[in-house]
Amino acid sequence: MEVAIKRILIVGRDSEDSSRLARLLTHSKYHVTVVEDQNTAVGAVQAGDVDLVITDHDNKSINGVNLVKQLKQANTDIRVVMVSRLLDLETYLDVMNEGCYDCLEAPCKVEDVLRVVERAFEKAAAMQTGMN
Repeated sequence: MEVAIKRILIVGRDSEDSSRLARLLTHSKYHVTVVEDQNTAVGAVQAGDVDLVITDHDNKSINGVNLVKQLKQANTDIRVVMVSRLLDLETYLDVMNEGCYDCLEAPCKVEDVLRVVERAFEKAAAMQTGMN
């Protein structure tokens, strides 16, 4: 039985952090795409091209709370992970209330990112199995 490669979309500035995260996840056998804007991210989720989204809350051109809301409207099953250096309690609660799967404080440890991503995919698989 062939296992499908999980597809991760990173939404953030074309920065060293996004590139480093993309390399890490690609090395961990995920298919990774990096985009810089909200509209492209929402379009990819609507098209079904993505299994999980990781977004940078600190990006000045992206409103993290609105992005999570739009992504969840595009696909209620999409898992979204927020990464931020500036995440305060109010914003954390806002993104979680909009359906964000998890939040990580930047800079993130490699093992923390992988743990959250793997756990998100495990829960998604468990939910699908429970539905069948």
